Amino acid sequence: MKKYAIIFLISIFAPFLSTLQAQNSIFLDTDYSTFRYDSSQVFWEFYYSLYRSELDYHKTADHEYTAEILLEFTIYQNDSLWSGNRWKTVDTIADTSRASLSKTVLDRFYLLAPVGHYRGMLYARDINNPSHQDSIKFIRDIELYPLDEITLSDIELSTSITPVQQKSDNPFYKNGLIVLPNPSGFYYQDSENLYFYIESYNLKNYPEESYYKVQYFLTDPVGQKPASVFPVQLKRPVKGESKVEFGALRISDLPSGTYFLNFELLDSTDQVLVSREKKFYMYNTTLASDSVSVQDYNTQYLQSEFTTLTEEECDQEYAFMNYLLNADMKALYKSSISPEDKRQALFSIWKSYDSNPATVFNEFRYDYLKRIEYVNNQFNVMKREGWETDRGRVYLIYGPPNYIDRYPSEPEIKPYEIWHYYDLQGGVEFVFGDIIGLGDYQLLHSTLRGEIQNPDYKQMLGEQRR
Repeated sequence: MKKYAIIFLISIFAPFLSTLQAQNSIFLDTDYSTFRYDSSQVFWEFYYSLYRSELDYHKTADHEYTAEILLEFTIYQNDSLWSGNRWKTVDTIADTSRASLSKTVLDRFYLLAPVGHYRGMLYARDINNPSHQDSIKFIRDIELYPLDEITLSDIELSTSITPVQQKSDNPFYKNGLIVLPNPSGFYYQDSENLYFYIESYNLKNYPEESYYKVQYFLTDPVGQKPASVFPVQLKRPVKGESKVEFGALRISDLPSGTYFLNFELLDSTDQVLVSREKKFYMYNTTLASDSVSVQDYNTQYLQSEFTTLTEEECDQEYAFMNYLLNADMKALYKSSISPEDKRQALFSIWKSYDSNPATVFNEFRYDYLKRIEYVNNQFNVMKREGWETDRGRVYLIYGPPNYIDRYPSEPEIKPYEIWHYYDLQGGVEFVFGDIIGLGDYQLLHSTLRGEIQNPDYKQMLGEQRR
């Protein structure tokens, strides 16, 4: 295995980093779980959260503050549109203090889904600031839960679970519990516990014994159990056909990193009958050191999601990073032969952009990959993905524009649009034109230093000089 020198380039790339963070409009997180419903469908439950701190709140006549978010959900089954919906969420708060804006807007919806291959997207737009948009794609193969063998539902991660005595109108009520989901999968040092919800089915098919066991515990990406979190094992009497399981693990002493919650059903001899796992992330600044030693660096790599990437995923992520890489970074990755070499090279490169290298979670990478997802949704053209287009490149490097002037097709003038950035070099513009006429908006002119400059761009659009 190759060993790489750790080279931090924060000072060199700090202007890019600050631009990426300043233009950030990420405010949507989603997750989903499936549960048994009947012999032909599963209960597919979706959860989403909106970050108040990234939304625009306008003062109302009642001296409150309101944000309005338009949401659109589309889902395809085997490449045919299967379901779609559009709705508006309104969030009202008493003030815009840090305490109020630190919270999220949380909601859920569900579908009854038959067997099939599904792909979909949830899109969100801040109505008070249309330039604030976010979207998340997903792909899922739905299979029915078997009727003749013990099985488990998906794991739903939660920030709290509260038993209640009576059925409630709370949107997060199910089976005698109020389960507040955690769509982001992120937990922080002030999150004392990680809560979870799961269902077990077909328990009557268990061999003729009086009890079985449930066990849940955490592992890091290489399968090691963190010493600060103790596994839990419980006996369960064989009574009904199904069982709701929920629990919590104390994670406040867990170092920053990627982890997996593991849930298992075992027989009386501790043989695993069936298991499920769910990835989550811990961000704990209280356990971060001031500097990163080689030992810390290796530990962070082993705790990161990079250890689980396939070679194909590594190559794709390297391609996405094209606009960030200098010659040394490209040489580092191209000299990597094995998948493990590529994982370590990617980790090292991303670390050089990390604003807080003493922690495992890399905010810069997270924000950049979210932008990749957005441009691939918005700017795909012909056989090129959005990140390969001119608009995609500008969006990835400089973030969402503050304002866009759009000029649709007019007689003898090709369609074009002008992106305005108010905070770059005192205010700059990017002009994109559909010269070919196939929806491929090319960068024709920019007032930003270092970008293409062509004051006569209107002639390329067909407009004659007067």
